[in-house]
Amino acid sequence: MALLRHRAAGRRDPPGSGHRRPRRPSPLRDRLALLGGGPSLWRDRSDRAARPRRLRARLRDHVPRRDAPDLGAGRRLDPAADLHRGRHQASAPSRRGPRRAVAEPSYRRAHRRRHRDARRARVPLSRGERTAERHVGAVLVDELRAAIAIARKDLRSLLRYRIAVASNVFTPLYQFIIPAFLFGSAFAVNGHASGLATTLGTDDLAGFIFFGGIIGAIISTAFWGMAMSIRNEMDMGTLEPSWLTPTSHATFIIGRALGGLTIFVAMQLVLFAFGIVFLGLRLRAEMIFALPAVILAMGAMVGVAYMLAAIVLLIREANFFIDTANFAFGTITGVSFPITLLPGILQPVALILPTTYAVDILRAQALGSRPLFDMRLEYAVLVLLTALLFPLGRYAFAKAELLMRRRGMLAQY
Repeated sequence: MALLRHRAAGRRDPPGSGHRRPRRPSPLRDRLALLGGGPSLWRDRSDRAARPRRLRARLRDHVPRRDAPDLGAGRRLDPAADLHRGRHQASAPSRRGPRRAVAEPSYRRAHRRRHRDARRARVPLSRGERTAERHVGAVLVDELRAAIAIARKDLRSLLRYRIAVASNVFTPLYQFIIPAFLFGSAFAVNGHASGLATTLGTDDLAGFIFFGGIIGAIISTAFWGMAMSIRNEMDMGTLEPSWLTPTSHATFIIGRALGGLTIFVAMQLVLFAFGIVFLGLRLRAEMIFALPAVILAMGAMVGVAYMLAAIVLLIREANFFIDTANFAFGTITGVSFPITLLPGILQPVALILPTTYAVDILRAQALGSRPLFDMRLEYAVLVLLTALLFPLGRYAFAKAELLMRRRGMLAQY
């Protein structure tokens, strides 16, 4: 509420004197009281003149002590007026005691530490000027986490479509297992596969088909689950945003390998359960000894998947290439029949494939069939091929990626 000052009558200084005589302020009156002719009031106080009063420091307003005619402060004759308009003091602040130490909250300390570290940090060098030495443990852990995240993403995408999950189980059944079993049974004599026994030394037709199907599924996972997934990402337009992340591009292949192998294990469990119940499949405890060969075959096929991914990045249409290469690779490996039945020109090609030795070791351990060579020699060759194919595949993938960058082919589908 606006306050009007009732100025007392007094003698004025002559004009031009340059000096204002001190005036004693008269009481402040409420505007409504002035208009109504009532007694002088100050808001809700009694009918007496307004007087300065003490307030807390944060409620006081400093008013100069010299010549404040609108407020009637006078020349240091009267104390300054107090107003309800806070934060400033009417007089000099009183001396305070020593300030008590207050514990700083933890979030403030962390905030100040982050800002201090950011000020001290140097501008990072370009990639070409950085040193090659890094903390290997931390880098490997980060890449492993990224690979696991990619595998989880692929599994979630697959599990969203239940028909696709069922297709992964039933497709090997009606395309490979059931036709091969019926075809072999048609030539059996009194339920005995005499031709298979003569060639391999075992007449277990169901075991021959199912254990060959394990290696065939590993081959299909490498071709379709790892290599072809790059092309699928290109078709969906998500490859370029994915490669803009700080994750190594080779880690995407590892992540898809983990996701594909998880699907492979689940699918094989269902297929073996079907074979035991309906096709008379018999399992032996000795098949556990073939597990190292299967693991080595997986590592070798990851290297092959890198090579295939390099080809997929460079060619426009990869479906026909992947389908044809998958069929040829599985056929020459001897998934469906012994490689001794292949034409002579293809048998040397079969001997340079790591899956040929893996399927031969698996059948020899699980079925007791005759191996092609001595088991120790086959293991040595399998280890050698795995050690060669994995770095060779990484090298081919890196070269294809470099070529794509130079040509600007990453965003072209």
